[in-house]
Amino acid sequence: MTEKRLLACFAHPDDESFGCGGTLAHYAAQGVKVILLCTTRGEAGEISNPSLATPDTLAEIRTQELKCAAEALGISEIILLDYRDSGMPGSAENNHPDAFINADQEQVISQIVQAIRLHKPHIVITFEPDGGYGHPDHIAVSRHTTAAFKAAGDGRLYPEAGQAWQAGRLFYTSIPRSFFLDLQSRLESLGMDTADFARYKEQGIGWKDENIHIELDISH
Repeated sequence: MTEKRLLACFAHPDDESFGCGGTLAHYAAQGVKVILLCTTRGEAGEISNPSLATPDTLAEIRTQELKCAAEALGISEIILLDYRDSGMPGSAENNHPDAFINADQEQVISQIVQAIRLHKPHIVITFEPDGGYGHPDHIAVSRHTTAAFKAAGDGRLYPEAGQAWQAGRLFYTSIPRSFFLDLQSRLESLGMDTADFARYKEQGIGWKDENIHIELDISH
């Protein structure tokens, strides 16, 4: 039987786990070769426990966490593009010249096209266009992966990236808008501060529930 292959394209270490870890593990367990492309090492992420990391060590620690997660999920290979984490919306990290959101678009698309043509996935997965909850890097990797998915099958485009290969389907992970509304309600019932949710309402963050077309049961 012909080997099935899946390429997941995300922005930070942990995106592969909280976004669709169950999906990747499910298909890896079914014998699908799962490849993960990650554009940054997550150096602008929040440090929840200062005893575990510092700003200087966070990128390496998160890279090691990524490798551990890949092993646990059954991911066969990791491709790291090594752009810099752009940070949350409005943070100073957004302006760093090496930040992923400031990278040359054609260069990033070419790199993802090369990954598609090299590994020849049947399925490509990335964030939905709003990036789940509006993270700039999530939005950028969704945009670039979508462009690369289309371009990879056209040999006239990015000829330096290898022989043309058209993956069969592109899927977006998604966080339903109802999830954020339900979470806010639950937190309010516990008397917790939900001021941060104002941004979600203002920007309409979360994918409209009626636009979610596939759900995968990963409980077994």
